Amino acid sequence: MPSPEDAENRLRRAADEERDAYGGEDHPVGAYAGAMGVYVAGIAALAGAARLAGRRVPEPGPWDVLLCAGATHRLSRLITKDSVTSPLRVPFARFRGAGGPGEVQEEVRGHGARKVVGELLTCPFCTGMWIVSGLAAGLVFAPGPPGWPPPRSPRSPAPTCCSSYGSGCSRPSASDRQGGFMTHPSHDRLAGRAALVTGASRGLGLLIARELARRGCKVLVCARDGEELGRAERMLRAEGAEVRAPACDVTGPSAARRLVDATTAAFGGIDILVNNAGTIQVGPVSAMTETDFRDAMETMYFAPLRLVLTALPEMRERGGGRVVTIASLGGRIAAPHLLPYVGAKFALTGLSQGLRAELAADGISVTTVLPGLMRTGSHTAARFSGQPTREYAWFAVSSGLPLLSMDAERAARAIVRAAERRRPELVLTPVAKAAVRLHGLAPATTTRALTLGARLLPRGGPGPAHDVPGRQAARRLGSAAVARLTALNDRAARRYNQRTGP
Repeated sequence: MPSPEDAENRLRRAADEERDAYGGEDHPVGAYAGAMGVYVAGIAALAGAARLAGRRVPEPGPWDVLLCAGATHRLSRLITKDSVTSPLRVPFARFRGAGGPGEVQEEVRGHGARKVVGELLTCPFCTGMWIVSGLAAGLVFAPGPPGWPPPRSPRSPAPTCCSSYGSGCSRPSASDRQGGFMTHPSHDRLAGRAALVTGASRGLGLLIARELARRGCKVLVCARDGEELGRAERMLRAEGAEVRAPACDVTGPSAARRLVDATTAAFGGIDILVNNAGTIQVGPVSAMTETDFRDAMETMYFAPLRLVLTALPEMRERGGGRVVTIASLGGRIAAPHLLPYVGAKFALTGLSQGLRAELAADGISVTTVLPGLMRTGSHTAARFSGQPTREYAWFAVSSGLPLLSMDAERAARAIVRAAERRRPELVLTPVAKAAVRLHGLAPATTTRALTLGARLLPRGGPGPAHDVPGRQAARRLGSAAVARLTALNDRAARRYNQRTGP
């Protein structure tokens, strides 16, 4: 067994050898650090230029990723291994033999910076990092090929909407759609578009309408409560929005036709339809009635369906459009004590995803939004059955905690951005994204967790109450602790036009 002195001497020799190796001419650490510095400085310069130019990082589609991967692979092999490009590498590498088909094997020559450049030019992986960074920069600064979108056919008349919207309006004609696929620019602007937003007198709907107006859209908002809707209209007009606000119950048989006609009459057409209207019924299934389920389906499934079917001819005539479906995480994972709500949202999610596939050939994109809990103040408008005070306590607290819920204004911006980019689906909040992934990977485990959660929730009781508004349940509860935990959500209710009084 070596003595402690021998072990110490060995360690010293190993340290000296390591220092010599990484500090000598065969391994120029300084030159490597310089190359890394150039790379980082280039990325920083591009990021700064993009910020100054107001460029956004685009949402790459599957074809973008595949094209980028293929281009990176081929270009890196062409630059580092191809025999045709070997004269470019002569100053930094010498020929050692033949490689694969049409390729050569080379050895790096020189020292210091020359050696580092030679290693970059002969290493496909290292060169690939520079290439993929350049391609990513190209997506930011030039998201479409030259001449995009394709020029309009001379036989296709210019859309009549341009006389109303000005030069900012650019709508593709039928000739712009080739082979049944949408050829819209993936990030075309929303300025000048006409939007219809349902359930927009308060909460998330109001914020989506405000965000669309800030993007330059002309917005028609609707809701049942005329007084509440009037306040929402004044809030939007105070920000300079061009808005119309007819009171309307979307479940009415003629509501869809009235709303689409009103939008067309006010703005010359309809380009964006946001189906946001909804109701939240909280309580055990034993406290619910068949009417609760029918009301939920009418509001959150059949009303959006009628609106889409009514708006489709107008969108087709204008060459395309956007439909945004505000579904829910409950449309993917059936949470207990919300069965009328999640049943309707499940149906709405399936409808929205099917519409996405069928309407793509018409240039109409459908974006399905699956938000988790958001601080919109909706706990005051939700309806509670069973033991209303206890149901209100868990629902209001969970929907207002910062780690579980999302700021509603940030959610509205994300939704409008997804619609602008024509994304197929948007899941909001980290908790919701984790839940969707867990449910996809381990559905049985997710179901067991939901079963355990259901057992922890209040039971219906011997004489269950029915359909108690959240603001009344809060007053009955009278809990200072719950009031403190829901402070953020209560503040959101006041800011976003939710009714908080009797």
